Amino acid sequence: MSYAIGIDASGAQLGAGVVEIDSGRIIRRLETRTPSNNVAALRACVGLAEQLQGVHVIEQIGIAVPEIVSPRGQIESASKWDWRALDVAAALAHIAPTQVHSDVRAAALAEARFGAGADLECFVFLTIDEGISAVVVRYGVPWQGRCGAALVLGVPPIEDVASERALSVAVGTQNLSDDLSKPDHQLRVSEAAAVLGKELGRVVNLIDPDAVIVGGGLGLNADYREQWVSVMRESVWHRPSSLVPVVAAQLGRDAGIIGAAVAPSPNVAAIG
Repeated sequence: MSYAIGIDASGAQLGAGVVEIDSGRIIRRLETRTPSNNVAALRACVGLAEQLQGVHVIEQIGIAVPEIVSPRGQIESASKWDWRALDVAAALAHIAPTQVHSDVRAAALAEARFGAGADLECFVFLTIDEGISAVVVRYGVPWQGRCGAALVLGVPPIEDVASERALSVAVGTQNLSDDLSKPDHQLRVSEAAAVLGKELGRVVNLIDPDAVIVGGGLGLNADYREQWVSVMRESVWHRPSSLVPVVAAQLGRDAGIIGAAVAPSPNVAAIG
């Protein structure tokens, strides 16, 4: 059996686990709160990996980050913290060879191999959380694009309006999941859902996928999802295409860990 460590550095909690590469099963899992400091966040990732090593021989380490990552595995954005000048692979080299991957593509890969997309030829994977990202997956491979930037939804990015972070600011709350259905917030929520739904309609018009698979905390909120899905279906020109299944990601918060662990080097396969 071959094992790898996957680290999901995309949320408020850093999650890491030892993963069976062939099955995607997580053997051991650890979490810690995500530091806000650039160097401290990387050190926390190293600490998790060091705690996980030892019982199994680790062949590789993958880190999923909420950033644009080039086909060469270089971080090229700084939406959460700025790791562009840090040598992430070198920091973990004493444990195993390490690659960095965009979080949405890591999660999409996990769903393609072991989750809701396992039997699909083509699907759109959408994650709605603090930010919003989307990726097209065909024959099990998440499309990365020429620069690794094939994950930005909308112009300008839709996450500026319809993400958990944007909605929290708009309605003035620290706990969006509890406040989303409050009557005095419904107008802002419905406006955000409409913008998101129209953008997804454009994607479905262009791709005509077998399914839209949705992950992320806000993505799995039933009330919010019902609103943007309704707008999406109304925005799709071809009626049969508008009936595309919209399904929840099966692997939940483990998808990023699993996908990062099993992903090959970004310059070998279309994941980055």
